[in-house]
Amino acid sequence: MKKYNKISIFAHVDAPGFPEEFIDFVVKNQTARKIVFIKFPFFLSKEKSVICEEYYNRKVIINKKSLLKFRQPELLSYIKDFFYAIYYGYKYCDNSDLFIGTNNLLVLAGLILKKIIKIKIIIYQIVDFSPKRFKNNVINEIFYSVDRLCCYNANYIWPLDKKIIEARIEYRYLNPRKITKWYAVSFGNHSFSLKDRFKIKASPKKLVYLGGLFKYKGAQLFIQIIEKLKNEYPHIALQIIGKGDMDTELQNEINKKNLNNNIKLLGYIEDNNKVNDILLESGIALAPYNPDPISISYFADMGKVKVYLGCGLPVIITRVPPIHKVIEETKSGLIGEYDPDDFAKKISFLIDNPDIYSTYRKNSFDLGLKFDWNILIEKALNEMEG
Repeated sequence: MKKYNKISIFAHVDAPGFPEEFIDFVVKNQTARKIVFIKFPFFLSKEKSVICEEYYNRKVIINKKSLLKFRQPELLSYIKDFFYAIYYGYKYCDNSDLFIGTNNLLVLAGLILKKIIKIKIIIYQIVDFSPKRFKNNVINEIFYSVDRLCCYNANYIWPLDKKIIEARIEYRYLNPRKITKWYAVSFGNHSFSLKDRFKIKASPKKLVYLGGLFKYKGAQLFIQIIEKLKNEYPHIALQIIGKGDMDTELQNEINKKNLNNNIKLLGYIEDNNKVNDILLESGIALAPYNPDPISISYFADMGKVKVYLGCGLPVIITRVPPIHKVIEETKSGLIGEYDPDDFAKKISFLIDNPDIYSTYRKNSFDLGLKFDWNILIEKALNEMEG
């Protein structure tokens, strides 16, 4: 694998993901002497500052926070982020062999920086797609105009799933003849490091959900699912890791329906080790995405599903994200309709058939091993060199 002198990564972050995993991989394998990581606050972030970190020979030598500290209103926050992307990029990213941006605004900053400082290769990592990303048509068109500019001028595109690019072409947001070289670099997990902790036996009555509490992710189904299971399985339990705009509504419903012993809202957990501890002790994972064709989930590679698989959790998932086909083919989970009755039936099936459940659990972990971050990142870098 090629060694680099300097890699710069610009990312909006609300939870550990690709940028942090990429840096861990690069540091661990000594793939680059210098790494510059500029972190911009996402709307769910606790942190409000833009943070600039620089690593040299595996040690942090710079850690700065921006003077401007806010993430709302959203439009003003993005203008602020663009300003800091140019400022920190000019100050710290000269002579970068690779520049990776995780959204079009940051890649646009990289393309501008490339004209005034030395940057060899720009990579646009695309995490999702929705044909109607913004309700305002003008803003939507501006967004995809910037997106086109980045897709046509970056050296490489790394979508989380090929569907993200195919859908852009299908909806005529991109001209396939003008796109730069691209290949899918999916979301990963830590299955290699967790394999010694994986247990083939677990209780399928311990359900878990990891992710945002939003309607497009099916959060409104949770209470109805548990209500339908509680009479037959009084000790059925669902732990929910994450937060969103439905937090208060869900908690009020849980209190109202006396389900506090069955459903626990754990909120956002920053420590990945704690998240993995909960997942490894769980039995079935839920992914009830809303099958809305303009939803971001419909075209995206959903990270939490890979995390579920990395912990050996059979997944009950709707036919929304592309990964559902692989889960069905490998018998790593079950396909559920976007309906609480059907989800409850699928959960009951696995509870009542322990041998089938154990098989699905093993299949899930075997599939998860293919998505370990180390494999995915090394493959991405090697493909680029090829």
